[in-house]
Amino acid sequence: TPETATAPENQPRERRSRHSKMSIPPQLQQQLRLLIRANHILHHHGLVDAFGHISVRHPLNKEQYIIAAYDPGAPALVKNMSDFISYWVKDSTPVDPDAPQGYSERYIHGEILRRFPKVNCVVHSHSEDVIPFTVGHGAREPHPVRPVFHMAGFLGQGGASVFTMDSLYGTARAPSEHDLLIKNATLGAALAARFSPENPVVLQHKHGFTTFGASVEE
Repeated sequence: TPETATAPENQPRERRSRHSKMSIPPQLQQQLRLLIRANHILHHHGLVDAFGHISVRHPLNKEQYIIAAYDPGAPALVKNMSDFISYWVKDSTPVDPDAPQGYSERYIHGEILRRFPKVNCVVHSHSEDVIPFTVGHGAREPHPVRPVFHMAGFLGQGGASVFTMDSLYGTARAPSEHDLLIKNATLGAALAARFSPENPVVLQHKHGFTTFGASVEE
């Protein structure tokens, strides 16, 4: 019968699937689960769209970090280990030279993780609810957005500064196109320099915001 004919083929496939999951070290498996959940939760709350992203430092190799590949794209679609890419913290090149296409703004993650060894998770968002706060004072005199009640204390002492790329365009640090994207390590380092352990949130002029934490949960 069809049932008995397909059973022998299905059993080895199921065994291989279970074996594949079991072959992932528990620490890495736990971080991947948290990363998948974080992608879904942030998407649900509108904090990351198809181009927002969250990364985690590799739990077994602090010189690497893990972030979703460009395909499947939207954070809501990531579902298993094959949807992620490991990069070297030092230069954001893929650990696997044959890795699929990644996000062009991954340098945000790599340079923050390189600058702050105790940071283990980075989030970059293009939330439309935040954009107005990035342009309220203009690009020439960006002033920090300060917390005015206790629920905004996460902005840190002095508030969240506003990072603008206007002064970088036309120099060797920025590409010629004014797309406001952090597409190389130099720009990533410039953004990372605006952070401090006391100020873990930086707004990006006409772009969004980036923040970090010691863990995915934080």
